[in-house]
Amino acid sequence: MKQAAAQGVTPCPEQAAYGCVYRTQQRQAVSVPAANLPSYAMLLARLTTAALLAFFLGSVQAQTVVTGRITDAETGEGLAAATLQIEGTTAGTITNRAGDYELRLRTTPAVLVVRFIGYETARRTVSEGGRVDVALAPVGVVGEEVVVTGENPAENIMRRVIERKRVWQAGLESWRADAYIRQVLSRDTSIVGIIEGVTEAYWRRGDGLREVVKGVRRTENFQDFRAEFLSAAAAIINFYDDEIDFAGFDLLGPTAPDALDFYRFTLEGTRYLDDQIVYDIRMTPKNGLQPGFEGRVSVLGEEYALIDVELRPNKSVRFPLVTAFDLTLAQQFSSFGQEVEGEAVWLPADFRLDGEGKVGMTGLQFPTMTFRLVARLTDYEANVAAPDSLFDGDKDGSVVDSVAVAADTVWSQAGVVVPLEPREAVAYAEIDSTDTFAKAYRPTGFLARFIDMEENESGGTNINVGSGGRSGRRFVSTDFAPQLWYNRVEAAHLGGEATLRFGRGPRLRGALGYATGLEDVTYDVSLAQTVRFPKRNWLFAEVGVQREIAPRVGSAAYGRLVNSVAALVGEPDYFDYYRREGVYANLSGYTRRLRMRVTLFGVAEQHRAVEQTTSYDLFGQDPQRLNLAVPEGDLRSLGAEVTVGRVDGGVEAAIVGKRGVRLRVEGSGDALGSDFDFVRAEGVAALRVPTFLRRRLIPNTLDLRLAGGLHSGDLPPQRFFGIDGAMLGWAPIGVFRSLRGQPVEGDRYVAASWEHDFRSVPFELLGLEALAVRNISLSVHGAHGRVWLDDFDPESLALLPPFRFADGWIHELGVSLHGGFFLPVRLDLTYRFDAPGLYFSFGVARLF
Repeated sequence: MKQAAAQGVTPCPEQAAYGCVYRTQQRQAVSVPAANLPSYAMLLARLTTAALLAFFLGSVQAQTVVTGRITDAETGEGLAAATLQIEGTTAGTITNRAGDYELRLRTTPAVLVVRFIGYETARRTVSEGGRVDVALAPVGVVGEEVVVTGENPAENIMRRVIERKRVWQAGLESWRADAYIRQVLSRDTSIVGIIEGVTEAYWRRGDGLREVVKGVRRTENFQDFRAEFLSAAAAIINFYDDEIDFAGFDLLGPTAPDALDFYRFTLEGTRYLDDQIVYDIRMTPKNGLQPGFEGRVSVLGEEYALIDVELRPNKSVRFPLVTAFDLTLAQQFSSFGQEVEGEAVWLPADFRLDGEGKVGMTGLQFPTMTFRLVARLTDYEANVAAPDSLFDGDKDGSVVDSVAVAADTVWSQAGVVVPLEPREAVAYAEIDSTDTFAKAYRPTGFLARFIDMEENESGGTNINVGSGGRSGRRFVSTDFAPQLWYNRVEAAHLGGEATLRFGRGPRLRGALGYATGLEDVTYDVSLAQTVRFPKRNWLFAEVGVQREIAPRVGSAAYGRLVNSVAALVGEPDYFDYYRREGVYANLSGYTRRLRMRVTLFGVAEQHRAVEQTTSYDLFGQDPQRLNLAVPEGDLRSLGAEVTVGRVDGGVEAAIVGKRGVRLRVEGSGDALGSDFDFVRAEGVAALRVPTFLRRRLIPNTLDLRLAGGLHSGDLPPQRFFGIDGAMLGWAPIGVFRSLRGQPVEGDRYVAASWEHDFRSVPFELLGLEALAVRNISLSVHGAHGRVWLDDFDPESLALLPPFRFADGWIHELGVSLHGGFFLPVRLDLTYRFDAPGLYFSFGVARLF
């Protein structure tokens, strides 16, 4: 066994007769070099230090501590979570899973009150410290059975619980308590890590909960855990709350005002606590599709108060990437002798969580993770003044008493913890910084090679997906990316882009390429500077010069690489092209508070037509169409773009959805020395609306996207608008999935697309649990749009391929099947109404 001296702790004896109290040893005094001090000053310092140390040690020794085990008098088995309270006070504790406890008595003699539902309450007078074992006698039926009349007695009982709660909660303005928490993480039967915390908790109506961290203790491989992230009371679910935040789910509590509408309550039986009847009530959500709790709640009959719950989340509580989990939540309540206007106040005495979960997806599986949490609240004071400093400003969560945490003396005080089990004490002694989480939970599967779980210097774990990236901050850093693509105008484009960054200074970017079909050089060189402000606001400026072959009508869905693949396998080239050469400038600003970005831009370019140079493809398909010639001339324009929220965000936005608005306006004319005279405006709005089952972590959602563009003046075809379609069957979210291989374009347009994701609900209704647990989801989608070319030159219109223009409205409707986190692929079947046909496509599924 490895020694625990480095931890400053005493290991639990392996042959302990009962639970282990794992106590920090007293630290030795640290001597400070004082060679220059006068001898009398040194003597005074030593005497003072010795006196303080003797006083502290004497205080610790003077504590009256009782330890022992609470058992069933008939079977001798330990009673887990039995409550002990010092009569006449709010001080107490609970037993561990073996029935062991430890309790500090502030004064003696004291009366120890031991309670457990279904057993007679025991009282023991304690005059001195030592071992006090208590065997509780099971309670038989006492007196006559209490009959609750009504059609559903359980509903009547819970209605009275809700009514009584409303009364005493109205008078509860604040409370404080001492909180303790222990979290144990295991793999199979082996403990991977432990963390414990002691806090002083304050709650105030309207302001919520705040905690002062007094002590943190953890195994060596948890040393990078920061004390300010620890919460003991905040980790405790209070099942008396109306709304319960459970791992991102908004679940309804059993005593919420509308709990009787949401849950089905059934009386299962009765037990006794001394001579008081306890009703055991089974609760389940009335709608199995709604996430909620199911299990047992126990009500003290005379008080109509919750005193014990044992619940678990129902099957509708599902987590992405979690293939299976089993979780039990338990809690006890006590009045602790606290009253508000003559009504007993029922507050949590503890919280216990036991569970295991398995995380994975196709090609990547992690070992089963077992987790356990035990928390205890004691020494309550109701309606006491809380420190205003804890609730001032934007403070939230916990603050650290750095003096107490640094002194690390809280663990030497008896009665602070719920006794460790022997295997937990052994884990403290044996686990060191080399026993990392990366080792314990190393994944398997063909994707595991892309997950780099590396151990950092402090013994923690960094998880990196893929490879590459910069290490550390350097004053000068460089990036390089190849620029390789193929189309019918440039043929093979061979080039690359290099970026040079000077710390927080400017960024120099240069791209150089060669178009083999045109036998021409392309380039794009720019200088940019980003200025960052507090609260993640920023300002960005860029100027550049370029000469390139550009797509005539751009696409928010496809880049040059995807189009290259399509052209090489014989599909029609998605774009038309023209040459532009000139300068450009952009100035952008972002404010995080409004989530708004404003961009001003200007260009001065020469536009020239280019011709098709090749029809080559790998399979010798039909020749590519000719490239549409654009009107040539100098285009000088100024414009502005305003974006609020997220409208277009690449893969990230496609996966998590979008919500925002963008408006872009560009103007060109004689006043700018331009050969083109037009004003072009385009607007896009995206919205995500939760629809059904909103209490779920990922509810059913409706995604909407509206877009439109118009112009005045003579709009050249290199400024046309386009509606994207599918390419090679690939259809990113937002495109018209029944359009094949080409966009439709015009000088005006309007488009609307929508998708409603029913998630796994249809399969849950059909009882196909194997699909539902893997988040296989069903959605319906549709798109509607039209383009116009009324103001375009008819002679030029004749050059436009007919399949790039649709004279009328386009309507489509379809259904999609996708695999969520487990297989983020979407399969679509879409029917087009204006040109009847059924089309198959695929794409990346939204994960949220």
